[in-house]
Amino acid sequence: MTVPPSIPASQCSTGPVQCCTDGGKAEDSVFAPIIAALGISVPLDALVGTGCAAVPVVGVGSGAECDSFAYCCEDNSHSLISVSCVPVIIDL
Repeated sequence: MTVPPSIPASQCSTGPVQCCTDGGKAEDSVFAPIIAALGISVPLDALVGTGCAAVPVVGVGSGAECDSFAYCCEDNSHSLISVSCVPVIIDL
């Protein structure tokens, strides 16, 4: 899988943009054990993030920042990992 193209933060329709301390594919050795332990079903090539926190993005030029992995994730319901993510552009 190639990394999906980044989307503007305003196009994140699944909830708040997440700023994650680490991110990559579900199959990566860092993420696979967490996914397995939580019993989450996710494609191996899906993007995931850990250490995620919501980023308040009010609009263009709002000053929102994320120095790590800015993601829009379909599932943020797991405390340790966010799954099925797409990279987000927030520093507009």
